[in-house]
Amino acid sequence: MPLTRKIKFGLFPKFLLFFLLIAIIPLLLIEYLTYNGMKDFRLQVVNQSKSIITKLSTENIRQKATDTAKQISIYIRFMAKEQRKTAGLPKQVSIYFKSNGDIPVDKLKNDPYLKSFAVQPVGKTGYTAVYTSEAITIFHKNPKIVGFDLHKLKKKFPNFWKIMEASLKGPSSGYYNWKDIHGKIRKKYMYCSPVEGTNLHVAATTYLDEFFGPITELEKTAVSQQNSIMFYILIVSVGLILYMIIFSYVYARSMTKPILHLADVADRISVGDLDAEVNVKTSDEIMILAEAISRMQKSLKSAIVRLREKRKKGR
Repeated sequence: MPLTRKIKFGLFPKFLLFFLLIAIIPLLLIEYLTYNGMKDFRLQVVNQSKSIITKLSTENIRQKATDTAKQISIYIRFMAKEQRKTAGLPKQVSIYFKSNGDIPVDKLKNDPYLKSFAVQPVGKTGYTAVYTSEAITIFHKNPKIVGFDLHKLKKKFPNFWKIMEASLKGPSSGYYNWKDIHGKIRKKYMYCSPVEGTNLHVAATTYLDEFFGPITELEKTAVSQQNSIMFYILIVSVGLILYMIIFSYVYARSMTKPILHLADVADRISVGDLDAEVNVKTSDEIMILAEAISRMQKSLKSAIVRLREKRKKGR
């Protein structure tokens, strides 16, 4: 007699769900940790590389400013000395120095040789510029800026002016935002160095992200490799999940099938079918249950036989 009772959530789905959970959840967790580990490592490498590049690039900008300042100082002193010697002028008289030691700006602006090394490239788009202690530019990449009063940038570019103002008292440096030719706001670094023995200062500045080109390419390559690795891991994971589903299904089926068979045998015995065959081939606790049902079946047969014999004798 077949079983008619309906089971809402039996052992088979429980076994299946259990095996899938203990197999798939750790796998997904490992994938998640692997992805985040690779991502954290990539970000760590990129950040450390950017830190090193930033340090080297800012040092390069500082060196450019100080070297240019030294060149200007040496040139002005040499030319002043040569001019005085040639013209027989007193020590304090020169077109390169006023009597109070200041530089005659109007005279210097017309010195093409001085301008050639006063404005030098820094990075791809950066440059050096020269300005006076009154914050007036005398050498600049853009001719329109020559003679410009830098005080006018105080409100519009406060961070820029903060560095510039500090440079009037000595060497200074810092970061500030600047709009490039495409209208994009980008971070710049500037180092300002005084020109020794003069009232001049040299500023060297450029966009820092110009130095990050190799790092950007490295990051793109790392992301591409990470995605490739995760793709292969995903393919393997899908294969493992399919294998686990099939294995879990077969295993759960092998666990519940003998139980259902024994339930069917017990149900048949309950209605008097003592010849129902117990056909279970396992070597676990289910076999013990099958043997117990088989012994019960034999005991019931023996009891019925004895009962029939007693009835025959009673007649």
